[in-house]
Amino acid sequence: MTKRSKTAASPDIEFIGFDLGHGETALARSFSRSHAEPEILEHRGVRSLITAVARRGKSVLIGSDALTLSGAQTGAGAETG
Repeated sequence: MTKRSKTAASPDIEFIGFDLGHGETALARSFSRSHAEPEILEHRGVRSLITAVARRGKSVLIGSDALTLSGAQTGAGAETG
């Protein structure tokens, strides 16, 4: 194992970016040492989510889960379903 000198290169920092759209939202990841295009992150196998958030009890739901949940509270405080 080698020792790292105090003048070692800076760490590879991970950046997470998001596109909060009116209809869909997406997340991407990039690294400070990379010259590649950002990687689009998936949630449950999809690359973008419906822009919706709801709460049911102590649970927070996002995307289509938030839209299809009966009795969920939306961000405006109204109930759906």
